Amino acid sequence: MTLSDSITTTSNRSWARNPGRLRAEPRPGAKFGTWERYNPLIDGKLAGGGEIAIPAETIAYGLGWFSIALGLAETLMPYAVARFIGVRPRPALIWSCGVRELAAGIGILANRDKERTPYVWARVGGDGIDIALLTRSLASPYNARGRVALALVAVLGVTALDVITARQLSKRR
Repeated sequence: MTLSDSITTTSNRSWARNPGRLRAEPRPGAKFGTWERYNPLIDGKLAGGGEIAIPAETIAYGLGWFSIALGLAETLMPYAVARFIGVRPRPALIWSCGVRELAAGIGILANRDKERTPYVWARVGGDGIDIALLTRSLASPYNARGRVALALVAVLGVTALDVITARQLSKRR
């Protein structure tokens, strides 16, 4: 039995269970007869034909852990966080943002799927506060504007993920 015989005898169901197998057909645009490993992140679909989708509950759980990690950093090391994002140290402000993050993270992780929705929306509100603070920090000549702009872009990306997750959780409620 050759490699091509074993590939043609497998069913489509085994592709969905083991996406690391060789593809039976080349990727669109590839030269005829080339063999590539199946990569669902590149191809955008699972071999069974379904789209890749991560459940909103899983994303919310990850956001909860992210909130706790960020909140701990902001509450325990406000000067280091200020230096990292390029702003003048204001420990009380950074500490209060850290407490807010910790509260949202604990709320997300402590509740079941349907009760997580308000805490994810609380993250969205907190992100709005962070965006306002970072936008104001961009205007100050005493701050490192490049680092502040990078922090602002990162917060905008996390805000987009928070909004998408909160909307999906709200639909299921």
